[in-house]
Amino acid sequence: MAEVDLEIGGRSFRVGCEDGQEARLRAVAGLLDGYARQLGPAAGELSESRLMLMTALMCGDALSDEQARNRTLDAALTEKNPEAARQIACSRLSTELNEPESRRTI
Repeated sequence: MAEVDLEIGGRSFRVGCEDGQEARLRAVAGLLDGYARQLGPAAGELSESRLMLMTALMCGDALSDEQARNRTLDAALTEKNPEAARQIACSRLSTELNEPESRRTI
């Protein structure tokens, strides 16, 4: 197991991850850091747990928007080209099934 040093919202964290996942973990932490920094100077006044909560809520909000956008695009694609939509759905399922079990959503 690898360990990675991360900085989110001006705070340092050491996190364990699967070998080979270090770059991905750093990239995800960079996204979270971007959300945390949007809180501005107030972030420094928040407890660590409150900072992580606010960051997670902001990230979740953005994810929810993207999921809604994807559903809209999927519906439009299905209407215009059902065969292409079926192929994309199969590709997504294949990708999901090839994920490590710990990261699967199905």
